[in-house]
Amino acid sequence: NEPDSKPDPEKSMMWHAPFSEYCRMYDVAAKHLKAKFPHLKIGGYAACGFYHITGKKTYGEDDETRFPHYVRCFDEFLAYVKEHRCPLDFFSWHCYDSVPSAMVDMKYVRDKLADVDSLDLHRIFITHSNMDQKIVDQVHEVVASCAPFQEILETKAGCTISCHCGPNCLGILFFRK
Repeated sequence: NEPDSKPDPEKSMMWHAPFSEYCRMYDVAAKHLKAKFPHLKIGGYAACGFYHITGKKTYGEDDETRFPHYVRCFDEFLAYVKEHRCPLDFFSWHCYDSVPSAMVDMKYVRDKLADVDSLDLHRIFITHSNMDQKIVDQVHEVVASCAPFQEILETKAGCTISCHCGPNCLGILFFRK
């Protein structure tokens, strides 16, 4: 979770090495798990969000350097996965900002992932922590307009995620072929 949380790994609560090391760890772990358990869906990496693309400058401490870092990490991860042919069945991220910002994030991730591989249209998850149902319904409509998914499942975040992110956190999880 959140290996991209801080540009300086020494200040990160989640990952205490350069992001390139996370990519290498993902490579080894994903390939090993897929080889031993081909039915498993492998994905990454619970990204912090993409606030930088919405023009948001600050949300808290060090955000002027963190927000661009999140986007650089995502680009680095996708390039690494593509170059090294790592399994990537799904990608997850979360957003602690407004719903319009989350919608921009969804479009950004959708556009970025479009050239990595094709979507598995069997199932997609909309996961949230006590978000207003009207907002969840709007997100459902946006997701349904992206592709003809067979199942769009709404799930509520469990206690660990809810305690970590608080109310109104939204995540979209999907599989890739």
